[in-house]
Amino acid sequence: MFSWIRLIIRPVPWALMLAGGAFTISGGLMFLQSHIGVPPERAALSQVAGVLDSTRKVVRGRQRSLIYDLEIKRADGGVVELWLPAYRISDERVKDLLGQPVVTLFSNNQVVWELGSGGTTVISYEQTLREDAQINAFVARLAPKVGGSGILLLLAGGLWVLRRRAAAAA
Repeated sequence: MFSWIRLIIRPVPWALMLAGGAFTISGGLMFLQSHIGVPPERAALSQVAGVLDSTRKVVRGRQRSLIYDLEIKRADGGVVELWLPAYRISDERVKDLLGQPVVTLFSNNQVVWELGSGGTTVISYEQTLREDAQINAFVARLAPKVGGSGILLLLAGGLWVLRRRAAAAA
């Protein structure tokens, strides 16, 4: 009569333990990521000036972050491809910048840290530093909670398995 309920409940402790392990590892990785990235010094950034030739919104990386892929055509005809996280600028502002002369500061991994156009700063280096610091602080506060909940899930699943084994042995 209730055999279908037993089929559903039987794998639950192992699923709890698996989810607990995943949460614990995710919490540790979040903590490491929030403490590992040292922002580049302004003097270490490269600069490129030219006309913003084309943009497209793409999803990049394992974290599935939404970015703008900017193609800047330099005066010598060369094209530089840079990445700008989508949360730093609005769609309308990017559309306004198309075809306009821009000056950017970017890091070795092609990420834009500062963007200016027509003598105005659209995204400042200081603003980017502040936003990155805020994101890292949020992730650093969230990581122990995620890891701790994973440990609780591991303990709950483990106790459930031990209780079932003891009941089966009795």
